[in-house]
Amino acid sequence: MLTCQQQVFVHPFFLSPAGRHASTDIPEIINTWKNDADNDNVILGRVLGANENALFDAIVNTVSKDLEKEDGADQQNGGSTQLSGFFRGIQEMIEAETK
Repeated sequence: MLTCQQQVFVHPFFLSPAGRHASTDIPEIINTWKNDADNDNVILGRVLGANENALFDAIVNTVSKDLEKEDGADQQNGGSTQLSGFFRGIQEMIEAETK
């Protein structure tokens, strides 16, 4: 006889693991559901924002692509993109990573 065990994996898509929903509300809902349904086949994964390296890489990749697109548009117009402040710092970090 074959049996099929189903599991539910809950992956909270929140940027901050310290926020109320991620740290309190979602775990309470999952625990209540597990207790009410007598179901131990529920796995609560880490909040998306808990993986800082992956989140940082996603931001760098997104900003890099946007800068490439802007740079291409500026080259067509004969200019160059000059960012300032926070965004200039990100641009410099990206340039340092790609060298």
